[in-house]
Amino acid sequence: MKLIVGILSAASLLVSTGCQTSEKKPSVSGERERIAVEQLRWLDSTDFKAELSKATATKDYRLYLSPNRSRQVVGIRADMQAQARKRCGVKNIPGLTDVRYGEVHKEYAQRALFFAKEYNTKMFRYCLASY
Repeated sequence: MKLIVGILSAASLLVSTGCQTSEKKPSVSGERERIAVEQLRWLDSTDFKAELSKATATKDYRLYLSPNRSRQVVGIRADMQAQARKRCGVKNIPGLTDVRYGEVHKEYAQRALFFAKEYNTKMFRYCLASY
């Protein structure tokens, strides 16, 4: 009987400590980060293929720019930057700046840059094919 109680106690301890050591998602650290994250919430409901289809249907071939001082077209090779700007046009990534206000905002910014890279890579092909 003592053995069963000991095993149950050990199992209970493992279960309770296992829950405590599970990785927690970072939370918004302050008002600035909350506002910055809100501006990037469009990523939660954006369907990549639908956005691409909508843009190509309206012949909006503009490509997304990085938010830093270099203002590079995200995902486009350096030797193709000028051609991409001239032929396709450019636009800013909605809600993205070069400042990161916390871990949650950093994650959203990374997602926005990944979205822009994938979008630009595909859209650049459509843009070039349209000429």
